[in-house]
Amino acid sequence: MKKCLLVYWTSRTFMEVVQPFVTQLAEHFRIVVVLFNYSTPPGLVELLSSWEKEGIIERYSLTPDHRNTLRFHLFMRAEIRTLRQYKFDLWLTVSEMQAGERYILECVLPKHCVSVCMWHNITFLFMHNQDTARRLLSGGNIREYPQAREGFVLNGDSYLQRFKRKINQGVSFSRILEYIFLSIKTYVLRIRKKIQAFYDRIVLPWLLAGKTFRLGPYDKMTQLGSGRSDAIIFFDELESKAHKALFRNVGIYTARYPAQGNCRCHEHLTEKKTVLSMLSGFVGRNWISEEALSLFYRDFKTIITFTNVENIHLRLHPDETGKWPEQLRDYLVNKGIEAILVDSKQPIRQIMCNYLGTAGFASASLRDARSSCDHAFVIGFVGISRKLFRDPKFVFANSEGIGWIEEDGGYDPDIFKRHNHVHPKRKTVPEILVALSNG
Repeated sequence: MKKCLLVYWTSRTFMEVVQPFVTQLAEHFRIVVVLFNYSTPPGLVELLSSWEKEGIIERYSLTPDHRNTLRFHLFMRAEIRTLRQYKFDLWLTVSEMQAGERYILECVLPKHCVSVCMWHNITFLFMHNQDTARRLLSGGNIREYPQAREGFVLNGDSYLQRFKRKINQGVSFSRILEYIFLSIKTYVLRIRKKIQAFYDRIVLPWLLAGKTFRLGPYDKMTQLGSGRSDAIIFFDELESKAHKALFRNVGIYTARYPAQGNCRCHEHLTEKKTVLSMLSGFVGRNWISEEALSLFYRDFKTIITFTNVENIHLRLHPDETGKWPEQLRDYLVNKGIEAILVDSKQPIRQIMCNYLGTAGFASASLRDARSSCDHAFVIGFVGISRKLFRDPKFVFANSEGIGWIEEDGGYDPDIFKRHNHVHPKRKTVPEILVALSNG
């Protein structure tokens, strides 16, 4: 008799990350899918419905839109009753610390169930806590982060104290007014965020399920968890090493990326003259600075110089609401680069082989591209990525199969060539999950 597997995932990345191995899992498990409704791509519901009809999965559900907090919590209260009946043996999730995941972990799963996180994205530890990541990699100890609070108190240096220091430093009156305005705006946003967290993690779970979902010591730092799960799957050896040092009592595994083996290229048959650039880093903005635009232009121009590229496809981020992609396109066109905006409806693994390569901001999509196509070049731009990350290359840990145009515009000419990238030999996600379920 097959064991029962619950997959709880974000709808935006399900088709890119989880879909490739669902049919393999179906050979070993009865599968139930619950998707957190966040930027749901077209065709996903139809795919799940077809799987249900074909018996690949037993059931699926999609939460209310993530922006409707009350409806989401009411949905989870009702979903708990249904999910408990399955007595799951294995749970696969992207993290263990969000409200929906805590409902499942604390209200649904039986004691024997094995909980597995699979973090396919670039990690918050390497993105925003780089000193801590380096310390962990070198074998050093780190202090345990204090228990996070979901209250309204703002800790640290007060705005009034900072204001007094500005005056004492002789800052101009106009700059002081600007500082006051930005401080008030920041303060209001922080208060709003804390109220929302209190409502989401304390008030509603307590009213609806008798639980509170306070953050654990490493939840905020990693956005993954604090070691509640039995195992975590990564796709980079350095990421596994750092998190193993952080989560000492959790099984850490490094797997083969789900999109690997998807490449359908035949280099000698097709002449490709387009580069794909996945836009990120400025999501929601209506404009970016002249400096940022010039950095994009410089690095795209470098690629055009070293290849036979004729145009650039600027792929919109799934969450994009701003106008800056149009600003970037117009800037590049005015500079003589053929650039057009394209949507993100199709997973990268389905389209990457149509391109000579991909290049742009240091977003997680570079990993998707590298795994999806064995021949395309994959290049990150350090200069523009420094607008968000202190060390963009370190964000990608080992940066397997990814080349870089440096902050000063320097490069290794070899990164512009198409090679047959050889991936490290690792177990697949289904192989790891089956082994974990069998104890």
